[in-house]
Amino acid sequence: MTTQANLYVDQGTDYVIDLDLTDTTGADYPVSNKSFYCNIKKLYSSAISANADITVISNSNNTLIELSLSPAATRDLDPGKYTYDVIMITQGGTQTKILEGLMHIVPTMTRV
Repeated sequence: MTTQANLYVDQGTDYVIDLDLTDTTGADYPVSNKSFYCNIKKLYSSAISANADITVISNSNNTLIELSLSPAATRDLDPGKYTYDVIMITQGGTQTKILEGLMHIVPTMTRV
């Protein structure tokens, strides 16, 4: 089953969250040789509003990925609720949704 998590992102700022992956039994889930993608949409049926960058991070268990959005990407999103998910693709082509939820874009008054 896909993990669900709601994220809160300040508009116009960097957003970074590290995800340490485990399987359904709680065992480490290695992420080497896998690709990850994340789309952000206002509604499931809407056009893509943004894409998050996902980077595999070296750690002792080889289980860590980083989801990030740049200030330019978050600035272009209107405040409010969006949906997102993270898809993992193995070298063999198997696609698995590993995370989904709501992304709340919180307005920021200060502009840099």
